[in-house]
Amino acid sequence: GRGGELTPTLCLRTVLAESPQASDGSAQVDAKAKAASGKKKKKKRYIYGHQAVVQQEELGLKLSYPIRRGLVDKLDEAEAIWNHCFKKNEMRPQESSVLLALRPLTPKVDKQKIAQILFESIGVPGAYVSDHCLLAMYSVGSMHGVVMDIGHETTFATAILHGQSYVPSTLRLDIGGNHITRYLAHMFAGGGKKGGGGVEAPLSPQMAFAYEQIKEKHCFVAENFSAELKKAALYDSSKGGKNSFRLPDGRDITVGGASELCQAPEALFNPSMLSGLSSSRHSPVETHGDGISTLLQHTIEKCDHSIRPELYKSMLVCGGPAMFPGMKRRLHREMLSVMPQTTSSSSLKYRLHLPPQRRHSSYIGGSILASLPLFHQIKMKRSEYAECGPSLVDRKCC
Repeated sequence: GRGGELTPTLCLRTVLAESPQASDGSAQVDAKAKAASGKKKKKKRYIYGHQAVVQQEELGLKLSYPIRRGLVDKLDEAEAIWNHCFKKNEMRPQESSVLLALRPLTPKVDKQKIAQILFESIGVPGAYVSDHCLLAMYSVGSMHGVVMDIGHETTFATAILHGQSYVPSTLRLDIGGNHITRYLAHMFAGGGKKGGGGVEAPLSPQMAFAYEQIKEKHCFVAENFSAELKKAALYDSSKGGKNSFRLPDGRDITVGGASELCQAPEALFNPSMLSGLSSSRHSPVETHGDGISTLLQHTIEKCDHSIRPELYKSMLVCGGPAMFPGMKRRLHREMLSVMPQTTSSSSLKYRLHLPPQRRHSSYIGGSILASLPLFHQIKMKRSEYAECGPSLVDRKCC
């Protein structure tokens, strides 16, 4: 989107696939001739986002995910997505300064590579990269507090002090919306009905998208999980209230029972429930330790005693999975149970922010920052980059 606009004009899945090309002999000969003559190799053509998922089976596409756990894993494909965003927003990159939100604890070398692409390949006149948790705090007009951002594959919590991220407080949990989708599919396939157990079946991108729609429309966070399961056990299916869905593989499933619909998001609070999901280097699953409420508490405990009361007064929870109905009530209940152990309950005041637009909190904060005159002072300029190179990002960006 554009600076100053509080609603994103484009929401794009970070998935793409190379567009099918003619592979006859003449094309191969032409490609060899070009390579031999030393001419620049033609840029690849891609299909982006949901369209790539929809057309995967029909066109035999190989999907690629250039961003893993919030880090850019494939720079050339990330560059293609950024160029695509410029095109869809009808903006010329050579005339547009860019503010890019990155996950907390992004390595310096990754930031430098991104700056190099923005200035040398895409050709922007100015750029700034910032912690997406910090930008989220800006979205509620605050410079002080603690942010927990529940993302697609990871959840981060960090304290914001005087308008800057306090790095020693930053904690990460390798659980996000993608794990909830996979766990929901795992349960409907017959595995992990009581938290874990069974082996996760492979999930095609089309099936993942179908379960993601079910998750976003029907799942909720239970204020009291055990009580909710007891209610689900007494549920009479003859009373209705359920919906049937046909999955892309032709199976019909019935959605409406509270057991699956509250059990999937419950994994955010009890990671051990994900023990039936497969883990890999690119998609690890956190199946031990505590969940998101404890992550929030531990982040505050990593700060000095004197500022903890102020942090409890400004706790922001954002990201797509934070949109689950019941999330605020559950976090309120859990935080009340842990706070008396850390500070005086009689003097403590606290506030949980879960604004209606929390799915896009980082975007909103970034849009506000990009619209301010301050942005033109803090951004990296092309002339500065020409003098300092990629290391400029270490000096000028958070």
